[in-house]
Amino acid sequence: MRTAALHRSGAGATEVGPCIRDHRELHLAARVTVLDRVGDDEDGYLAAGQRVVDSSDLMLALWNGQPSAGKGGTADVVHYATERGVRVIRLDPKTRTTRDLS
Repeated sequence: MRTAALHRSGAGATEVGPCIRDHRELHLAARVTVLDRVGDDEDGYLAAGQRVVDSSDLMLALWNGQPSAGKGGTADVVHYATERGVRVIRLDPKTRTTRDLS
């Protein structure tokens, strides 16, 4: 099964652009998992991000490169992914550039 992972960060970051060519394929690859509540909301954000990473071969991170504003933010999830050896492609919404963080 193919797994797709998108993580959105920052106000105004609304589209990924040409990096995702077939939204229908992305939709078909998606699955929904409901996690048990652990701790506060920030613990939940981190747990959800980790679950996405753990079920992914590739992560597209729409991320401004800044530290997380709270626990479980994009920077935390990107760091977790790189520690686990998951390939991460950073899409910078400000500069409209991409970078392979692997």
